[in-house]
Amino acid sequence: MKTKYPALSYTAIKMYEQCPYRFYQEKIIKSVPYVQSEEAAYGDRLHKEFEAFIRDDRPLNEGKKFERLLAGLKAKPGVKLVETKMCLDWKMNKIDYFKGRDIWLRGQYDLMINAGDGTAKIIDYKTGSSRYPDTAQLELMSMMTFMYHPDIEEIKATLLFLKDLKLHQISCSRIKLPAYQEKWKNRSIPIVQACETRSWPATPNALCKWCPISDCRHHPSMKGE
Repeated sequence: MKTKYPALSYTAIKMYEQCPYRFYQEKIIKSVPYVQSEEAAYGDRLHKEFEAFIRDDRPLNEGKKFERLLAGLKAKPGVKLVETKMCLDWKMNKIDYFKGRDIWLRGQYDLMINAGDGTAKIIDYKTGSSRYPDTAQLELMSMMTFMYHPDIEEIKATLLFLKDLKLHQISCSRIKLPAYQEKWKNRSIPIVQACETRSWPATPNALCKWCPISDCRHHPSMKGE
């Protein structure tokens, strides 16, 4: 029987690297139903409002206080694409996000502004804390964007934290695309190997106390904490 590999994303890769056992429980056998937190629900609502504001000129409601910020982004020259889904197979081909076969990676940017001169901006809105910005996901999104948009040579990608309006940016270049592809393939391969060997060791880490896999031996509840 052919081993089935899960479609990956930045979040999935990061979860596996933190704890293969949690990845197995959540992404392979799906033993824990997803329960959306209020903060995550708030983030989803803002994303939908921002999308409609930039694409369709719809008024903001819950995100009204960010209108000036969004108007500034909207005024920047170039073609704006919002909440765009991207999907690649293991041979680096673009495929359907939902129906594609042999899916390797799925990704989605919140806003991309293609200036039309070989440069582009990617914006990823964040409603959480800016204390520990994780810009690695910007590199992955930039890699996929280069593969979807052959006219783009340079990308400035930004995490935009809405709570304190802090920015964390990286710059990515098409000339480095082979290096990006190799890096993210190498970060993905251990997951493929784990699927084949069925080895999913539980790994203690700083996030254990928030982990939904409460029967894990490393979970605080198993230690009487």
